[in-house]
Amino acid sequence: MNVFAFSFRHSPGAVILALVTGILSGVCNTYVLAVINAGLNRQSVGSVAVLIWRLLSLCLVLAASRVIAEVVLARLGQRALYSLRMKLSAQILHTPLREIEVLGSSRFLEALTNDLPTVTNALMIIPLIGINVTVTACGLIYLGWLSFKLLSAVLVFLVIGVLMYQLPLIRAQHYLRKAREDGDALLKHFQGLIDGIKELKLHSSKRQDFMLTDLEPTAAALHTNSVRGLTIYSVAASLGQTLAFLVIGFMIFTLPRFQQVRSSDAVAFALILLYLINPLQVIINALPALGRANVAIKQFRELEASLGSGLGEDATATAGLRSSDEWKELELRDVTYQYRSTSDTVFALGPLDLCVRRGELIFISGGNGSGKTTLGKLLTGLYVPHSGEICLDGRVINDQNRGWYREHFSAIFSDFFLFSKLFGIEQAQIDESVRDFLAQWALDAEVKLQNREWSTVDLSRGQRKRLALLSTYLEDRPIFMFDEWAADQDPVFKRLFYCEFLPLLKRYGKTAIVITHDDRYFHTGDRLVRFEAGKIVEVCEPKSSYA
Repeated sequence: MNVFAFSFRHSPGAVILALVTGILSGVCNTYVLAVINAGLNRQSVGSVAVLIWRLLSLCLVLAASRVIAEVVLARLGQRALYSLRMKLSAQILHTPLREIEVLGSSRFLEALTNDLPTVTNALMIIPLIGINVTVTACGLIYLGWLSFKLLSAVLVFLVIGVLMYQLPLIRAQHYLRKAREDGDALLKHFQGLIDGIKELKLHSSKRQDFMLTDLEPTAAALHTNSVRGLTIYSVAASLGQTLAFLVIGFMIFTLPRFQQVRSSDAVAFALILLYLINPLQVIINALPALGRANVAIKQFRELEASLGSGLGEDATATAGLRSSDEWKELELRDVTYQYRSTSDTVFALGPLDLCVRRGELIFISGGNGSGKTTLGKLLTGLYVPHSGEICLDGRVINDQNRGWYREHFSAIFSDFFLFSKLFGIEQAQIDESVRDFLAQWALDAEVKLQNREWSTVDLSRGQRKRLALLSTYLEDRPIFMFDEWAADQDPVFKRLFYCEFLPLLKRYGKTAIVITHDDRYFHTGDRLVRFEAGKIVEVCEPKSSYA
């Protein structure tokens, strides 16, 4: 899909209006040229006065039509940018988590911040193209009206010029597509540079290897392909402009040697051709931007298509169903899950059988890579089992009620994100206990809450986790999931979490599922689930000997 079809699809009325006004502006441009040409011929005083009024009227119409065309396309572009960003954001929210993880965040960021603005910026070029194509077409018609033979000669050169431009254009598009792919890869490397800055600073060999084998080659490839594509465009444009001057020279110096041409016609032809050089140059210069926009549209459509299967996943999240504090039992029945790692090896989880009861405190323990976090994502409904069933009070969880099921959970995963605002929590749900919580968890000196917004989230990781704990607590969901929450905490806050916060949840009838290595606190829980190699190897009641 090219940028013209893209814009017409989003707002056909606006595109038609912009094209009509652009064509009108182009016609007026050509008519201005005809008036000027008439004025160069010695006219009577009365005729000159008429020509002046015509010229002024044409200038007014020309300016108005051009403004209308550009404003209409500007509004269309910004409206399309807004609607597509919202649509893609909604698609991301409705797409299964694993698909998002596989695609990678860099593709989404590139689409939202680069591809869509590239397309909407190209939309602004459409009025200019419409105006200048019309000027060129009308100029050629005017040339034919003056002399069809001369027009025929011009058209021969024009066809040669188009071929000279189109052939390298295909190659230029190839380089721009490769540059777009390099841009995706480079954005991923930039993310690694920022997120892994500590590791890179600590290890000079790792730092040099990262720069020399990943970042620098990708940046160089992006530079090379962009330069090649734009250079081809520039060379083709320069050849086209040179050809235009050759045509003018042919009309003035060569053609009169072979056939009789009136000097007035030769002058008029030279004037018109000189006038048409600029519109042709505008059209040619606009083509690289249109080429980049076409590449961006293709990438965006491919991303949209890859997300299409996830649309509607959460459509029934709150459609007449609310999470229930009165639930009794959550069961995993022969649940399995598997996915390929980066080395193409298959990690298999299960089959798993587990029963979680309301008001329980369950610890999940196991070695790194044993599948604990994957289990957490299955329990919370973020991952969909490949086989088996998850049931809540006997109700099988499926695509129709999975959104409702997730409403029962609040979770803090090891790779959590802390929002600066308490989204989804009404002001009425926030009471004075927030102030006490901030003081108890040593956050009151750094953080204040006003109008559901934290004064800052620029904190240490441990502090942000404690603030996330408060945010999660305020959500007041029936089931809480904590994935290695205490791993970044000082001993005093670990004890506060295990010995005071988790028991507080139990007193309120909440269920807490805690993924942890802190075996010294296992005795505070109701059950311990031990995990190895993707399987549950033991479910037992913790003993005080763990303390």
